[in-house]
Amino acid sequence: MFRRFPLRIHRQHRVVVYASESAFIDFAVDGEKGWRELEVPPMTMLTIRHEDVRAIENSEFRFIPQERKGTLPEGVNA
Repeated sequence: MFRRFPLRIHRQHRVVVYASESAFIDFAVDGEKGWRELEVPPMTMLTIRHEDVRAIENSEFRFIPQERKGTLPEGVNA
């Protein structure tokens, strides 16, 4: 149902990158050492603080689909 996007981190550069396909990241980093794949389950929000990229926090979330444009699903109050 959900497609995972490749996500990589470089701790020395303190940067996280993602793309629709791994090949785009491979091309961009051009074999530079230090990149590591991050395995993140679908529907997960990551909190990565620039001060310490090693302290990654993840939280599950879900979308609330709208039944019609401009309305909330039945039972949901705004």
